[in-house]
Amino acid sequence: MNKPLASIVVPVFNAEEFLPDCIDGLLRQTYEQLEILVVDDGSTDGSIGSIERFRADPRLRVISQENSGGPASPRNRGASEARGEFVFFFDADDIAKPAKVEETVGQFERDAAGRSFAATEFEVLDQASGRIVEQAYMRSFDRIADRFRTSQPHSCLSLEPQEAYEALLPGNFVGTSSVAVRRAALREVGDFDTSLQNGDDYEMWLRLARHGGMLLIGDVLHTYRRRNASISRRTTLKLAPNRIKVLQRQLEHSLTPRQRNTVSSRIAENYSAMAWEAKDSGQYGLAVRCYVTAIRKAVRLSYFRGLLAALVAAVVRRPS
Repeated sequence: MNKPLASIVVPVFNAEEFLPDCIDGLLRQTYEQLEILVVDDGSTDGSIGSIERFRADPRLRVISQENSGGPASPRNRGASEARGEFVFFFDADDIAKPAKVEETVGQFERDAAGRSFAATEFEVLDQASGRIVEQAYMRSFDRIADRFRTSQPHSCLSLEPQEAYEALLPGNFVGTSSVAVRRAALREVGDFDTSLQNGDDYEMWLRLARHGGMLLIGDVLHTYRRRNASISRRTTLKLAPNRIKVLQRQLEHSLTPRQRNTVSSRIAENYSAMAWEAKDSGQYGLAVRCYVTAIRKAVRLSYFRGLLAALVAAVVRRPS
């Protein structure tokens, strides 16, 4: 019997240093019926030239487009041109284990419930030190570790839609490179949201979870490369607004009281994080506004303390 085709979508922007290892790992898969779609999102370095030695392989296709400013557009472009029954998403700086595709497709084929997507366990490599710093990332979340603790080694958990959605609401534990989606499910839920500069992956996983649930595959099937450890961590003001946008959308659904409380608490946490960073950078008015919004979403003593500190700082440091 012919095996179904698997399509692997790799969005690329200025990944010259890492892309060859990524493509080499994908071409070494034990599963033969696959295609790799590299979508270059207007790179200005030698990303595509760095994989020239692989271009003769008929499984590799390179698609170029103008820079879109985020990964959502190249992911959508690759998915739209994918021919496979299963669409894998893989980041250009990660490295696949040889059995990644074979094991994931096998779990889909054994899945009688027809779950919308699958996510696999993965390890974390610190680029600076060259060491594996986390052996199993998903299991670092208690709610996921507890589910695997009662299962057999090399197990696959099947979560129905409500269960999968509720597992994801407290935070995203799914690595983008661990995901494979049934092409039929992807057509039904729609594209990645290109209006989101970050968080488009998490928003998609929430949609897919609500649509048809998910498979959690317990084996470590790729290496996530953690980079830029030396860069300033002051990024919350840039990242949090999109996270909040994704969470606000969840409130439009029919949620249980517990789910609604989880979402409101997470929105408040993001506003509080923005407030702390704004205060730390001298933006006291913004800090006050963010703390007030956080308190409206979730009443916590730490938010009141932060608000008071921001108000005091604004008065003390006001120009005379």
